[in-house]
Amino acid sequence: MRSKKIPLVVNDSIYPSIATKGWNLVFRLGFYLKETVDSPVLQTAVADVRERFPFFFVNIRKGVFNCFFTYNNHIADIVEKETSYCRPFDLKDLSKPNIRIVYNKNLGGAIIS
Repeated sequence: MRSKKIPLVVNDSIYPSIATKGWNLVFRLGFYLKETVDSPVLQTAVADVRERFPFFFVNIRKGVFNCFFTYNNHIADIVEKETSYCRPFDLKDLSKPNIRIVYNKNLGGAIIS
């Protein structure tokens, strides 16, 4: 994938400045499906989404004077039956992108930081 840095404008730099390991803003996109979720099909779909919408698979990094996004080549966490949907991300862990896919039977969601 890309290793390009995407700079944030000045107003977008507020979030990385106030986010900590124990507290960061997350939001959840939830959806109901008519059929139950098939895990291998979901992994294929997430890989397709990563190619089409790479801006969901990024990490926030702090530079000397500004913050920026970097693309992350790793697949998002795909978790079944998570109890704490909106738990915070570890923003210093650059091994995974700041997106998590959660599913349970016919209920799904994407948690994004």
